[in-house]
Amino acid sequence: MIYSRFWDILFLVTGAFASPATKISAVRKNDERDHNLPKFRRLQQKQTILEDYRLYEPYEIPLIFQNWTTLYPHLVQVTTAQEAYGLPPVGTTDDCPFDKVGCLIYIVTLQDYRIHPVGSESSKQLPEVLLNGQVHGDERVGPTAVLEAAQLLLMAAACEAHNTLVTNTDFQACRNELLDRGITDDHRSWLTRLLRTRRIVLIPTANPWGYYHDIRTEYEVDVNRDFAFDAEDATTCMQTIAARAINEVVREHMFQSGIVFHAGFEMIGYEWGANAYNGWRSPDDTSQSQIAEAHSRYGGGWDTSPSYVYGTMDQVIYTVHGSLEDWGYASSWDTDVVTQCAPTTYGGYAAEKTVYPPYTNRMFSMLVETSMDKTPTSDFGTSLDVLNPESSGNGHIPRNMRLSLLMIDLVEPYVWFTNDNGSSSDQLNTMVPFPESTGSSCRDNVIMQVEQATTMLEVSWEVGGAFQVDSTELWYAKWDDIPETVLDCRTQPTITAVQQYMQAGFLTGPLGGTGRFSTTGSTVFDGTISLSNFTHGDTIVILASARVDSSWSNSASLLRPQVSPQTHLANVRTNPEYYYETETNVVRGRLDWFSQPLTVKVVSSSVSTNAPTVSLSIPSSSSSSRVPLSSPTDVYDTTTLSPTTQQRINTLTSASYHANGSLAILLFGLLTYLV
Repeated sequence: MIYSRFWDILFLVTGAFASPATKISAVRKNDERDHNLPKFRRLQQKQTILEDYRLYEPYEIPLIFQNWTTLYPHLVQVTTAQEAYGLPPVGTTDDCPFDKVGCLIYIVTLQDYRIHPVGSESSKQLPEVLLNGQVHGDERVGPTAVLEAAQLLLMAAACEAHNTLVTNTDFQACRNELLDRGITDDHRSWLTRLLRTRRIVLIPTANPWGYYHDIRTEYEVDVNRDFAFDAEDATTCMQTIAARAINEVVREHMFQSGIVFHAGFEMIGYEWGANAYNGWRSPDDTSQSQIAEAHSRYGGGWDTSPSYVYGTMDQVIYTVHGSLEDWGYASSWDTDVVTQCAPTTYGGYAAEKTVYPPYTNRMFSMLVETSMDKTPTSDFGTSLDVLNPESSGNGHIPRNMRLSLLMIDLVEPYVWFTNDNGSSSDQLNTMVPFPESTGSSCRDNVIMQVEQATTMLEVSWEVGGAFQVDSTELWYAKWDDIPETVLDCRTQPTITAVQQYMQAGFLTGPLGGTGRFSTTGSTVFDGTISLSNFTHGDTIVILASARVDSSWSNSASLLRPQVSPQTHLANVRTNPEYYYETETNVVRGRLDWFSQPLTVKVVSSSVSTNAPTVSLSIPSSSSSSRVPLSSPTDVYDTTTLSPTTQQRINTLTSASYHANGSLAILLFGLLTYLV
């Protein structure tokens, strides 16, 4: 939905479209764009309408949320810390006058509520990510980056949806507008997967009073010194409404990962940053350093701003008492450094709110310093090709949008069947989870037919949400032989059940490899299954599985405290005994991660043949070839990739025509998910 922020606001306030003068757009000829883009990312449209990013003003943010809840009612829920937790507003009616009661702290949850209704078992299983736009009011890139990343996710999910109320023309126009921005069909499917399979919580402006007044603190208190970890004393933590709001949100969830955006430097920091652990490594240093490196690489840079430096906070930034990042990482397990707070501000705060159960504060909590200027005036970037670190439109906003999306991706591993033949069928897009909520939906959603005379079937798959693929397997069986409780189309099966009811296929490609955001790009895995024991009318289910990132169970040297890795993020993929459950959330460790089921139906042979082998290349969601999401530097060096991946890169194509206008997109968004 490519329209300016002013258009958003005027649409809400007046119900009319903005005039062309309110659009910040640029029409670029194909040859001008090709000159600046890497060869494998060239776009072939004649022209495109682009948005030049800028920083959101405080009054615009609640209007954006009103827009989202109107356009995407089944994907967004908006509340405030005042409504959800009974916290007072910050300031008086003279502060944040658009909120009318003082400054409110908005909390936005992105979740596909049609697929995962509140209170459902599938909703409990969703991995959770927290994106915190700012805690310092004069550090202003983060809120816009978080909101733009969320907007892109919502747009993609709306365009992906199949809805009988939306004509194909509207549906295709929506996709074409994304294509015109450089968001390919495979990118769209990836973004849709992120929204459908995660719960993403946004606090764009945790310190709205500081954001409104463009000053660092909430009144005179630094919010990032106000948390209950390595605090100087009990009266110097939880003094601010901002800290209390974040505290309440984190206590309610089991976040596996999160980002806190700052400014004043350009770097990425991770634990430790507490004075108590200056010079020491955290128990999760192995995974944290790998994730930070990937963020630096995927963020990229431009002429005046190189890729982010990264390292532990005590090395690349400085140490502090009471930081949000260390508190979010360790307050539920490193209790010797936790302070039970007793502030006197705002009438005090219950002491038990800073006593943490063992399952809350265990997230990989990353600090991102977005820009040397806390409120930069240039280099914001454009909406051109925002998933490409080497785009000519790169800038402060696209770079940190990508960091947000990468953090969402890495919160959980996933496996999907892929293809090499470039054919087209939305029905066979295994990257995107099934939209139906019925337990047997995956039996019918992905179907290929093979002739009865076929004896061997070839398939290919890839792995996301991980860096290292330690091993991978292929599994198959008749659907009728598998109880629905084993494969319910909603939750991950257990390896024990899969081994009991399914046969192992034969791997014809690599036994291990890398995920899509690794330094060498995504490995394509290949395997075959035997169809000799199947006959006409049989319906076969195929799964691929992977074990990933086993190194994350390792501890670093110079370690404090001397314990094993503690984050949910590391344990869910390395420790099958790991388990926490509340009324609303489950975090469960596993070693084996399974794809969406692929269904194959055996039909009568139309032509007599002698033991043929069929290549089951799963068509992507469009005729556009898949563009790798990993760093262009890595992907462009095709000598490090498998022959299959090299061929994909060499044969890339993109959309051949440009969508007309945003009206179809708006109408589509309003109708999305209404069935």
